[in-house]
Amino acid sequence: EKCVASMAKKSKNARPPFRDSKLTRILAPALGSEGAAAAVVVCASPDAEDFYETATALEFAAIAVKAKIRPDGALPADPKALTQKLQTDLANLEAPSRETEVELRGQMAPNGGQMDALRERVRDLQNTVARDQQHAAECRDELAEAKRQVGGSRADADGEADHLEDQIAELGRQIERVGAGGGGDEAMEVLRQVARSESQEMKEQLASIKQKLAEQHAELSSLDGAGEDMQMTLPTVALKLTDVGTSYARAGLVKEALLLYMNAITIIESVCGPEDERVVGPLTSLAELYVSQSREEDAIALYKRAYAIDREALGPDHPRVGRHLAALGVAYHRQGKADAAGL
Repeated sequence: EKCVASMAKKSKNARPPFRDSKLTRILAPALGSEGAAAAVVVCASPDAEDFYETATALEFAAIAVKAKIRPDGALPADPKALTQKLQTDLANLEAPSRETEVELRGQMAPNGGQMDALRERVRDLQNTVARDQQHAAECRDELAEAKRQVGGSRADADGEADHLEDQIAELGRQIERVGAGGGGDEAMEVLRQVARSESQEMKEQLASIKQKLAEQHAELSSLDGAGEDMQMTLPTVALKLTDVGTSYARAGLVKEALLLYMNAITIIESVCGPEDERVVGPLTSLAELYVSQSREEDAIALYKRAYAIDREALGPDHPRVGRHLAALGVAYHRQGKADAAGL
């Protein structure tokens, strides 16, 4: 119907859309070749139930009566002519002007305000990390000193307790000797007073030692709590550094991104250990940056480490482990090691 309607138009530039359906494409030679003739048979029904179909068929017949066969309407364009025309158009295309090139470069350049905001955020994060690391070092030193003092106090307490036990044993022996000699009531009373005095002194010393130990245990508990807070805070800071590094990498600031990734890895390793799975994020980000800089050998080492950590923590069938293997394959392929990439 579209083809017939196009052929019925008076415009010389109207071109029937023979390629819109398989039927019109097959009938194209009969509708557009030189000397072609076509007959259209329209069937109509007198039944009232077929009123709409009959009206549509008659409308189509009215359009078909006006249709004219144009010899060039269905002939495809010459491929060689089209190719030559396209080549001519390409040759006539002008190179972009200097102003256009400057404008495009300006549009592609990162926004200065955003870059300043990112740099300011990085400085704040670096200052926070430095303060937290200093605080962690001070806490570790205080913890070590407290442990040393506790160890010394325990040794002193043990020594004093041993000394008191020796004194009590010596007093017992003296009492036995006096009792065996007889007639030593006065000496016995003196010994009893000495024993009571030394016993009271011993109790006071033991109470003082227990109080010191309780204070040192409380201090150790406080230091342990501070250490746990540091272990919870610093990994979050490291992940933020990784996100900022990714923003820098996308903006083309490779050196800044490299420094942030390395700082994030160092923080997580020092707080959580080198095998903690939270180090995988900055490891893979740094490896991707290395790949973009054609440093595939460095990237492969990082991908292998991330793969080993995730395989141990998540199992060999986890999707993230599969992504590490795929990244390794890409890095090996870029090196030209097809056999390693296939493995």
